[in-house]
Amino acid sequence: MSVYLKKKKTINEEEAIEFFIQILNAFRTLVKNKIMHRDFKLANILMHDGEIKIADFGFSKLLTN
Repeated sequence: MSVYLKKKKTINEEEAIEFFIQILNAFRTLVKNKIMHRDFKLANILMHDGEIKIADFGFSKLLTN
């Protein structure tokens, strides 16, 4: 994602909203599965074919209760 943003320099509001919705949906899935990421940063947001992916779960934790 950071490479994409560096190339484009700026993104329009529609594109920013779409990315934000995808990130929120990813976190909804994490919460649903009781996973805490613990290392969320721009470098761990990847984009493939226009779809946002959250990466690097090395510090993640499975929550109980």
